[in-house]
Amino acid sequence: MLHLIKKDFLLVRRVGIILLLLAFATPLFLRFAAGDMPLPSGLSIASVSIILSLTLFNGVFQEEEKFPKASALLTTVGYSRGQQVAGRFVLSLLFFAYCVLAYSLLSIAIAGFAPITGMDLVAALSAYAALTSLHLLLTYLFGVRASQYLTMAVIMLVSLGPTILARLDIRVDPSFLQSVPSQMTAALLLMVGIAAYLCSYLLSVRSFQRKEL
Repeated sequence: MLHLIKKDFLLVRRVGIILLLLAFATPLFLRFAAGDMPLPSGLSIASVSIILSLTLFNGVFQEEEKFPKASALLTTVGYSRGQQVAGRFVLSLLFFAYCVLAYSLLSIAIAGFAPITGMDLVAALSAYAALTSLHLLLTYLFGVRASQYLTMAVIMLVSLGPTILARLDIRVDPSFLQSVPSQMTAALLLMVGIAAYLCSYLLSVRSFQRKEL
């Protein structure tokens, strides 16, 4: 498994290093752009980790397309198709953990960053697990182009969503959540994220096993 993860990162070594640096630079930019407006840690972590992860895996799949027989070769040396898919999903979780670590270090070193709360972390993880696993699933089902469409949609949503809501004078009032115990909300979010992640993983394995290498 470790060798599969290392192989994926080496495929996009230069881009990967840039993305690791952007995990620190992007929260700094968001904090600067927000000005005096409070920026929840969960929103920052989710936005940064999702966009950078989609970019990372788009690069991995694009590079892999240049070597169409690579997956078949991995199968012959003992890595099953299920293991190859699992390696990608594990890499996605490791990348999220790195983004959380980057934000944690920034929040300790620089004033103005909101501390990471348990609810923020669960919300960010749930959103990340759902979107990145869907991205991987679409890639295994329909190819790199389909996953690129999802990446563009997510980037546009993150970039233009708040502006569109403000222009249309749409206000999101989360006050109804105050009546729900925070532990229950966190548990529900976590269950949704895990369910989406596991379903995408199983469907990805099934799709990849049926694919002709």
